[in-house]
Formats: sequence, C-alpha cells, structure tokens
Amino acid sequence: MPVTLRDHATPFRSWPVARIAAPSDTPPTFPDEDVQPMIRQVTRIHVIEEARHIKYAREEMKRLVAEIPAVRRRAAAYGMAQATRLMATQVIHPSCYTAVGLDPKLARRVAARSPHRRATMAWAFRKCTAFFDEVGFLDGRARDVWLRAGLLES
Repeated sequence: MPVTLRDHATPFRSWPVARIAAPSDTPPTFPDEDVQPMIRQVTRIHVIEEARHIKYAREEMKRLVAEIPAVRRRAAAYGMAQATRLMATQVIHPSCYTAVGLDPKLARRVAARSPHRRATMAWAFRKCTAFFDEVGFLDGRARDVWLRAGLLES
C-alpha cells in the first residue's frame, strides 16, 4: 500500500505560502495535493523561470546561427554533437553496474547498444534535436554523431 503525506503528521501544512502571480495560461506544476504547497509553488516558479531561459536561448541561438558562415555553423554543430555524446555516456556512473554485480565496462557497452536505451535517449532529446534540426545544427557529420550515439532516431 503506498504511503502518502496524509499518513504522516507534518508541521509544514500550516505554514503560510507566498502567492506569486503567474500568467493565467500557465498550467499548475503539481496538481497533486499531497505535495506540500510551498514545494508546489517553488517548483512552479522554477518551471516558469526555466521556460523563460529556454525561450531566450532558442531565440539567441537562431540569431547567432543566422549570422555565422556555414563552415563555422557546421564546426560548432559537430563540436556540440561530440560534447553531447560524451555527456550522454556519463549519465550512469560505472559504480551502479558494480553495485549489482556487473562488470562496468561490459555493462556500459551492452547498455549503449540496447535498442530500448537508444529509443529512450532519442525520446529524451527529441525537443532539442528538433530545434537543432530547425536551425541547421543537425546536418552532415553532426547528424552522424547524434545517430551513432543513439540520441536521434534515424
């Protein structure tokens, strides 16, 4: 049987929570009433702020990519693809495999080739890759890196 916050006494239920106005079209971040009101509000503020940052970064990237020569754009796209590929390999620490009795080097290689893992990673990166494709960051060698890394569906 799942345990909820209602099952435990907590002093936080009675704490006052500051109300911050958000645009009326902003959906609630945590509709679950079991999550503390203060946590729901902080998370909502965080989501709104992150959305602003992402919007700014996308607009700035579109502007910058439009201004640079194609050779520089392709070089930047390739460098970013390589960096992203490297970061994606670091998502699971090798000690996780050791903790369950697996050889970390072999387990990492097997996981990297797993169709399920590749599909999951491509799904996780789908919004980024769609945007990168839109601005011209997924062509040529860069696209090959994303595909080989399993971060882009073929």
